Amino acid sequence: MGLAVLLLAHGSPETVDEIPEFLRQITRGRPIPPQVVEEVQHRYGLIGQSPLTRLTLRQGELLARELGMAVYVGMRNWKPYIADAGAGDE
Repeated sequence: MGLAVLLLAHGSPETVDEIPEFLRQITRGRPIPPQVVEEVQHRYGLIGQSPLTRLTLRQGELLARELGMAVYVGMRNWKPYIADAGAGDE
């Protein structure tokens, strides 16, 4: 097994519709009042989309190229999850 880098980030959903699932991840399944979910969806809708995942994946690509080694990206609270980073590379 060679050396590799695991690049981590918080994670963010791609769409407003994914907000409820994302919030369940953050709260580890604890109930969230519907008005809180609606407010977060509203605010997320105002910004359109978070670039966090796209930018982190791009950083991983560039870092892998610069270092000449595998770089895996994992998100704490969204896809691709940390546990799935590098899955299928065995």
